[in-house]
Amino acid sequence: EDPILKAEVNAANRILSDYALLELFGGALIVDDKLVAYGVGESINRNTAVFHFLKGSEKVRGSNSAIMDEMVRNSPAGTAFINLQEDLGYPGLRKHKESINPCRKIEKNTVQWLR
Repeated sequence: EDPILKAEVNAANRILSDYALLELFGGALIVDDKLVAYGVGESINRNTAVFHFLKGSEKVRGSNSAIMDEMVRNSPAGTAFINLQEDLGYPGLRKHKESINPCRKIEKNTVQWLR
């Protein structure tokens, strides 16, 4: 029912439908023939990748960490930095991202056009 999660599912469906065209990389974790986690990312320059989606099942403990580890290991050659994007204000996601000791965090700002 969460509108943010619904929008994210729609975005994931759109990006996966154009996966090859967009030159993305990614993977999935399958346990007992069931998808338990997936990740999608892309290189944004010669040494930086951005992970657009990292999703793990709440029913499979450690699936979020496992897919992140696999995405890092399988990032394109030369990748030195990975942008994990924002935490959407979810405390668990923030805690997880901070646990990997980021080299830096960038503050998010909102811009509003005034007429």
